[in-house]
Amino acid sequence: MFNSKSEVRKQILAARSGLTEVELSSKSDIICEKIINSGVFAGAGLVLCYMDFKNEVKTGGIIRGALSSGKRIGLPLVYKDGMDRRLLAYEIKDPDNDVRKGTLGILEPCSERLYKINAGEIDLVIVPGVAFDIHRQRVGYGAGLYDRFLQNLRPGCMKVAIAFDIQIMDMVPAETHDIKMDAIITETRMI
Repeated sequence: MFNSKSEVRKQILAARSGLTEVELSSKSDIICEKIINSGVFAGAGLVLCYMDFKNEVKTGGIIRGALSSGKRIGLPLVYKDGMDRRLLAYEIKDPDNDVRKGTLGILEPCSERLYKINAGEIDLVIVPGVAFDIHRQRVGYGAGLYDRFLQNLRPGCMKVAIAFDIQIMDMVPAETHDIKMDAIITETRMI
């Protein structure tokens, strides 16, 4: 057990950076297929998914799968106004042309020409993170953006994290403001 979230981040990010491109792609494909074939995905009209960055689970398959099956798909955007930083969500129709590089070089929706999504409209959120545990607790990147955003979802909106097996621990440090996931899907299991 680690004493701090920063220790967990350091260990798991190092392990994740050790994955080869082949491992990243093959494991991501398995995870995306599990999401697309899940009942929660089938029942969702509007899915909020993140755009993968560096060695995160690659989400292109989920985004394209949602669009090809007639679902609405949203992407998060980091909004900054002075010290105020928060996530906003925008609906996209084209994952190649409706995005541009934003914070840290992560692809974000082109907010000035897209529909802004109200958190109450979302049926399913695909949540990124650094580490997770078997109790469905999450350690993010440290800014608290997702925890604040997830607090505003309507009751019944599913929060599903996707991660590689190497990101799952027996227990991660959790605080009262941390939002617990409804499920975590890896390449080999569902928690």
